[in-house]
Order: sequence, then C-alpha cells, then structure tokens
Amino acid sequence: RDLRSKNQRIQILADTDKLTTLYNREKLDQSLSDMLKTFIPEGKPLAMLIVDIDHFKRINDEDGHLTGDKVLKGVASKLQSRMREGDLLARWGGEEFVVVLPYATLENAMDLADRLRLHISEEMIEGKQVTVSIGVTQCESIDTVESLFGRADKALYQAKLEGRDRVISALI
Repeated sequence: RDLRSKNQRIQILADTDKLTTLYNREKLDQSLSDMLKTFIPEGKPLAMLIVDIDHFKRINDEDGHLTGDKVLKGVASKLQSRMREGDLLARWGGEEFVVVLPYATLENAMDLADRLRLHISEEMIEGKQVTVSIGVTQCESIDTVESLFGRADKALYQAKLEGRDRVISALI
C-alpha cells in the first residue's frame, strides 16, 4: 500500500506543473491525443482554447519574476475556478494555458472564453490589471493534436494582432 501511494505521488508530480499545479504540457498532449481517439470517431464535439497573458514580459521586466510567478498562479486559479468537471486545463508554456472542452461546440467555447477573459480582468492580480487573449477552435474529423493546436494558436496570434484582451475563433 505504501509503495502504491508513493507511485501515485510520483505520477502526480510527473503530470503537473510545479508552479501552477495544473497539468503540464506532456500530460496535456497525452490526454488530448486520447480524447481525439474517442471524440473524432464518435462525432462528439470537442473544443480547445489557448489563453495567453497579455504583456506578461512587461510584468516580469518591471516587477520581477516572483511577481510574474504570482500572476501566473492567480490566472491559473481564476481559470480553474470556471472549469466544468471533465474539462482539461493545463499550463502549455511560459504564460500560456490550454483548456480542452469535451462536448463543447465552437459557440459554447467562444462563450466560455469570453467569460474567462472578463473574469480574469475584473480584479487585480498582485496589484496588476491582467488581461488575456484567447484563441478558440473546435475539433474537426480530420484533426490531429498538431492541427488543433495550430488553428487555436493562429487564432490567438490574430487576437494579439487585433489589440489583445479579446477572443478570436479559428475554423478549418
């Protein structure tokens, strides 16, 4: 029993981002791959968001990395507070998070993304007004993990180009 408990603890450490305690990129990639194997053949809707903290480099440069870390934790907490059971939330990279929404259409995902954007900006985090840009896409029958990420990332890039603090969707 003790060995099983230790192995479970090791697995949790291997699957999570130490700073935010969200799933890490490796766990995200594996979970999303598994979801696609189920959702695509069965024709079930699945959507994905990439959430990026606007002007995060400025926070690190002006206030230091410790403040940046606290902002990351604050955003992670705000995102986590709005997830449904079964949703997958992970830290994708530096200041980027990914939300995978099983059984969500593009319309559902856009609505959630805008609510997340507003929720994050409504209160200061570590004394900072924090906003996010979000790229949204829905899984299609021809998708792979890479194509899904590529489309959501392209939408995120467009949100940044259009001025940040916004949600943009991408279709095939």
